[in-house]
Amino acid sequence: MARQIAYGMMLALLATAAQAQQPYIPPEFYDARRPDFGQSLPLCLLPDSVTAAIDDEMARLIADRLLLQPATVPMQVNMGAMDEDGIWPDLFVHLTEVCVGMLGAQLITGAPYPDWLIISRPYYSAPYLLVSHDPAIRSLADLPEGSFIGSPIYTPLDTELARLIGAGAAPINRLPYDDIDQVHRFLADGTMAAAIIWGPYIRALPPDRLHIGTTLAPLHTTTRSLGIVMRSRDRALMGMIDSAIASLADDGLLPTFTPTGD
Repeated sequence: MARQIAYGMMLALLATAAQAQQPYIPPEFYDARRPDFGQSLPLCLLPDSVTAAIDDEMARLIADRLLLQPATVPMQVNMGAMDEDGIWPDLFVHLTEVCVGMLGAQLITGAPYPDWLIISRPYYSAPYLLVSHDPAIRSLADLPEGSFIGSPIYTPLDTELARLIGAGAAPINRLPYDDIDQVHRFLADGTMAAAIIWGPYIRALPPDRLHIGTTLAPLHTTTRSLGIVMRSRDRALMGMIDSAIASLADDGLLPTFTPTGD
């Protein structure tokens, strides 16, 4: 489970990393030619992703809508061997050599993505949820003064929550986490009074004693959406994929989230 959320956080950092530091990519990579995939549409998947089933289904739906053969390719990424450039070089190599796009990328409004990367319109959105073992905690305002709330590190929501607390607008403490198992453990032992989790992770928490809040106000970041990352040189194909996603949305075929499962 730690690996799942770590990959998710890595993708959430795509935009912020781009703003802070552009990774070095050897110029010859830009001239590399991908194999001819023929009538297939190979899309990379993040290994152990919490939305793996949804991503796999979207690969099939998009390919079908484009009259192509679906193909999914699990990314081979050694998270433990990453340096300061993070996932960028591995992502670029995968998009150059084995797939045309990567599912599961978090969309961040107004993010300054690097010039070699483009991202599709969203194909899946799910809310952030306030969860607790205390049925009286239905909102941030219900948290006892000085208590700790879990927040998914390296996400726009975590940044907003830190600013809210720093401004004195909420008399609580933020406890960042990078593993959904930490949420389970810290809720159980009382370290966290509540936690904010992305909806699909709720299936990783035992349902007994778990209560879902009604609002995240005054936070404005309430949902997380996923899109497909592609190279900027593939804008024509991106246009086709965006049209396919829009068509699926019009037909009511995009996946939706419910707290009891997708």
